[in-house]
Amino acid sequence: MATLKIKFRESCVDGKAGTIYYQITHHRKVLQITSGIHLTKEEWSDLKNNIYNPDLKLPAKHSRISCDIYSLKQIIYELDYQYTPYTVDDVASRFKSAQYRISFNEYMRREIDLLQNANRNGTARNYKRTLSSFSQFLKGNDITINAVNSQLIEQYNIFLVKRGLVRNSISFYMRILRAVYNKAVHNGIAMQTFPFQNVYTGVDKTRKRAINETTIAKLFRDIQ
Repeated sequence: MATLKIKFRESCVDGKAGTIYYQITHHRKVLQITSGIHLTKEEWSDLKNNIYNPDLKLPAKHSRISCDIYSLKQIIYELDYQYTPYTVDDVASRFKSAQYRISFNEYMRREIDLLQNANRNGTARNYKRTLSSFSQFLKGNDITINAVNSQLIEQYNIFLVKRGLVRNSISFYMRILRAVYNKAVHNGIAMQTFPFQNVYTGVDKTRKRAINETTIAKLFRDIQ
């Protein structure tokens, strides 16, 4: 069975972020896969011992690394289960394939295009609002669909709460993200991990407000 390690390559330039890469070893052959994720030495120090820590203040990078680890382990498991010889290059080839590297934001943009083409412009606008909010949370970074996990969604929930959104507004964004995610699962692009199970996705009933007699009388006069 192949082994997997997460490594950090420091930059040769002082003060510049280094790069995360994954080292795969199988039958004494070693291969390195560059992740494209850049961290400072301090961020790497925090991350290497807390790779699954939901409180880490690097939501997008943290989830991307977690997703990469999960994908690589899944690929290794699948190759082992086939009981046929494979190499580290086979692992890397599968990892770099489109199935494992589809961007969540790009997938959501495709859904928006489909809605607009179907003249469902109201729904498309809601999807755009949600994508804009989620992109702000990710600080302009992007993640793969499989990187959407419960930890990331819980962090996004906290992000929305801190911005002053009420529960129904937060649920509005969560339901749209869940719809996009579930469609990706249905299409075989992502594996179902139920990332929205710990956040609220219902609709609270709003309190009915009584109207006094003066207001009723004014409304009645206005329609005369």
